Amino acid sequence: MIGVASVDARADGTLIVQSYSRTDDWLWILGEPPVALASTVSDNELGEAVVLMLDRSRTDVPRPEDLLPLMKPLLAAAGVRSPRAYYDGTRSVGVSRSADGSVVVEPSRRDHRSFLPLADRCIALTAAKPAGIGAAIREGLARSE
Repeated sequence: MIGVASVDARADGTLIVQSYSRTDDWLWILGEPPVALASTVSDNELGEAVVLMLDRSRTDVPRPEDLLPLMKPLLAAAGVRSPRAYYDGTRSVGVSRSADGSVVVEPSRRDHRSFLPLADRCIALTAAKPAGIGAAIREGLARSE
């Protein structure tokens, strides 16, 4: 895997696109500051934002001693103060890109303060362009719980 990101659909319609980086001890943590988009963006614009975050995904980053500060940019992008407020009413998909350029969109279900993957509902894309990725994100969010 050469890139990991997520797209969260908030109850107010905002789409939050976030990158993830893997620490040197294999923990996936929030990466670069997220991008907030209106739900009305085109599939191409959504796909471009996801590709940008996949490009920003890193591996072998040092593990921070405190993980809570990593949530602050995410909460700010959503305009909320707490993780609980963030997760309330939010649907999420994980996005991963392999070295061959294939992309997998994995729907999830909300479980209190996290999202659990629904691997049986994945959408796999090969040689995907941004518009195709954006359309798959929307389909994945529709399959999420």
